[in-house]
Amino acid sequence: MNKVHKLTLAAGLALALAFTLSCSSDNDDSEKCRICDPPENTSAEPMLDVIYRDFPITAPGFEEFLTCDGTAICFSGDKYEFCPPGTNLNDRNRVLHYGEWWFNGTTRGYINGPDASEVLNLAWAVPVTVTTGMVQPTLYYDKSNCPEEWIVEDPDGLNRDYMIYRYCVRPIEGNGGCGSEGLLESWFSDGGYAKRIDGIIQFERQDDGGHLIDYGFNTCTHWVPGLQCDNGFFPLDEFDMYSSDNTWGRQSLNAWCPPADQSDSQICSAWHAAGGPKHPTAAQTVANELGIQHKLHNYGFSMASSSIFKYIENSGEVLEFISGDDMWVFIDGQLAVDLGGVHVAAPAKINLEEYAKKLGPWASRAGEVWQSGTTHSINVFYMNRQTEGSDFKLKIPILHLAPSRFGCCE
Repeated sequence: MNKVHKLTLAAGLALALAFTLSCSSDNDDSEKCRICDPPENTSAEPMLDVIYRDFPITAPGFEEFLTCDGTAICFSGDKYEFCPPGTNLNDRNRVLHYGEWWFNGTTRGYINGPDASEVLNLAWAVPVTVTTGMVQPTLYYDKSNCPEEWIVEDPDGLNRDYMIYRYCVRPIEGNGGCGSEGLLESWFSDGGYAKRIDGIIQFERQDDGGHLIDYGFNTCTHWVPGLQCDNGFFPLDEFDMYSSDNTWGRQSLNAWCPPADQSDSQICSAWHAAGGPKHPTAAQTVANELGIQHKLHNYGFSMASSSIFKYIENSGEVLEFISGDDMWVFIDGQLAVDLGGVHVAAPAKINLEEYAKKLGPWASRAGEVWQSGTTHSINVFYMNRQTEGSDFKLKIPILHLAPSRFGCCE
């Protein structure tokens, strides 16, 4: 799939573009950067408000080529679940596997499970594992440091923290797994290495009525005008063309070149000779030498997105997610999807009907059963911290998603 990516600094153009980066934390344009009242016209495709934080590739936790302890993902029918301890990871009738094969070009995807692809000439396949427990099950709301303009009204009038402080929130570090010890909370906080950019992501309407954001190995996107397309999810690539002060720039190559790599890959050989993946200018040097500017990307960033939706009983709505590297999804401030760690593309689904009634994997969650017509918050936290590959998918059928507050300013 070939996509054209466009980006603008003007938030007023948000409704026409798939991505808009409206401002940075040190931008003095208060009209552009403030949170706005939702627009009256909500006929456009729904959008998620996003806070990006960009990090240099030299920062701890990025481009570390970690081998992390993992929990395998199993499948049953059309559902995903964590495999119980002791599961045979080679059991392809139960354990989800992700692989690469040749089908009109190199293709990657799931070779089994509810979202399996047609596989021809399989080159390799690995069980999908994630590192669970990296975040605590409840979000932290920084109420004492939340600016007044970032506090939003609870649409149900209940003054719930997870509604009114959803822009001043971060996950709390859990078990310190997969290189996150002492670092995780800084990935979603201002200051230190982080350079902040506020923006939106706009969904694409699907034939089945759902709304989709989907970037990965099988999507080739023109992230930078004038360059060839490349596979993956790199929303910050174009931004450094406008202001190098707002991001750390494109410091990595879309290639798997760990320090112990002994392959004769031209890209890896040149990259290591120039200083390796942790060197801030080595990738740029190789891109210039080999003429592969389209392979040069901004890999080191976090993304925190937020919205409010209305639950309608018996609507049959299912939320779908895929991430390559860490993703955590919280609903009403409680952890609902735990895909932590550095890993291949890993999926999750939330059946809202089951979630509302606390059934299935959510049976142990505390709290009352949802009533039809009530509003709820969703926060998605995502990390991109390791080459190669970068996957991000969010599919929602929700027809009652609140309008963006970042994308409505003029």
